[in-house]
Amino acid sequence: MGIKLIYSFILLGTSAALAPGRSGPLRHLCVQKGNTPLSAPLYSYSSTIVQPRQQIAQPNMIKRQPGQANANHGWLAMASYWTIGAVVSVAFGYTPSSWNPIASPFTRLHAFSMATTLGLAKLFFDNATNFDRPKSWKSTLASFIMAAFNGTIETILMLVSYDLGAVWLNSIISGTTAAAPVAAALTAKAATLGLLTHFCYAGLIHVFFWLPKALPAHRRPGSKPFHVRGLPEVCFLSLTWLAMYVFTKDIAFVCVLHFLFNFYGAMVMGLQLPSF
Repeated sequence: MGIKLIYSFILLGTSAALAPGRSGPLRHLCVQKGNTPLSAPLYSYSSTIVQPRQQIAQPNMIKRQPGQANANHGWLAMASYWTIGAVVSVAFGYTPSSWNPIASPFTRLHAFSMATTLGLAKLFFDNATNFDRPKSWKSTLASFIMAAFNGTIETILMLVSYDLGAVWLNSIISGTTAAAPVAAALTAKAATLGLLTHFCYAGLIHVFFWLPKALPAHRRPGSKPFHVRGLPEVCFLSLTWLAMYVFTKDIAFVCVLHFLFNFYGAMVMGLQLPSF
């Protein structure tokens, strides 16, 4: 029941945040007619409103979308995010020196998490396309760099967001001393608070940062809405990775899983290196 309530909260919050509006985080996807903003999919943003089935998205249309991150702006945003994440990981003691040896031992949970990550990556990015951005060794290198940094640093931030609720917030509510900042004790209250803070962070960072600021346009025209194809996969993947964290303390393996997910996604959307 607790998981269903948390998912319902995420679904409602993300759906509302993703709705283009005059002041929303994705307001650049809003087409105005007079004084009334009208929601429009990315690929139908133009001076006139065209029905999705009557228009085929062209790469030059995508490049003209206002508010969409180009390669340079996207990389600058990601570098800033990773810098903040590195500072947080050091300040709160989530450095590699505190990690357990990777996959030692290799458990059934490791195998399940690996299979889940690979399977959901394919399902999640079925809605993505590269819009004819060139595929070359440069795009492969860009994907690798992004996946390596994000797979490590954002993983730490996601785990910190869980411990924020499971450890620190739980200790405040319970009136006890906070435990070590690596995987709180397994109690129903601690896990619920941890999931709440984690999903709040994960939802906000995708809505306000990754989609409008960091990533290039990649949603395939006519694809299912994010809360239908995307959000359920991300939620289940997060639960799988958090289970790895809580039950095995194997942060390094979670970083590897996140790297694989990011690398596959960046390759599908054709991430490009910054131009100087």
